[in-house]
Amino acid sequence: MTLDLESCVMYPELGDYGQIAAGLLGTVPREVERLPRIDCVEAALAAPRVRFGAHDAYPTLIEKAAVLIDRLAPPRPLPDANKRAAFLTLRLFLKLNGRPFIGQDPGTDIPMVERIAAGEATIGEISLWVERRT
Repeated sequence: MTLDLESCVMYPELGDYGQIAAGLLGTVPREVERLPRIDCVEAALAAPRVRFGAHDAYPTLIEKAAVLIDRLAPPRPLPDANKRAAFLTLRLFLKLNGRPFIGQDPGTDIPMVERIAAGEATIGEISLWVERRT
């Protein structure tokens, strides 16, 4: 985890994603970090931090969360469990920043994560889902 001192937001790092993915795949984080498409994950983890000069591209925590899962779910860097790893990384991000998901709602969450992974959800729709679930 990294704390951005300017925005006071905690961000998950590749090691955090590696631990999540390793748990889902039954392996160790070091093996996850050696996968050929892991650079997609590094780019996705950096996306919510984008700034233009002194301005955040995604100024709210909800927008940052939406961008994070929007970038993590589609690229398929893992041999399996890509959507679950993206969802759990989103949950970690929100928990780190004091805004955890409320309860479990697979009937809402699974279809949304599937839409995100398929590229069928807008950042606005994802933001609304995150807002309602936290």
